[in-house]
Amino acid sequence: RTEHTTLDQLAVYIAMAGLTKVDLNADLGSAPSILRLFAPSAENQPSGLSSWDAAFLKALYQSNQSLRTQRFEIAARVAHDISR
Repeated sequence: RTEHTTLDQLAVYIAMAGLTKVDLNADLGSAPSILRLFAPSAENQPSGLSSWDAAFLKALYQSNQSLRTQRFEIAARVAHDISR
């Protein structure tokens, strides 16, 4: 599966997957995330950490993990940050 990937892409993918503990099989829609590295379609596949990925990491680590609304809070922060 890594035949058409660079070492940089693979390193960022591994770091992102490890830092976020997200479901790697989740549907990311059209999000331009490095987590799409192994998606069947090469569409929206960044060469490294994208602005969406950076916004997601920032929102994740600034969110209150004890709230039931954490996912909503993260989504709102990502949307706000990438719309700037």
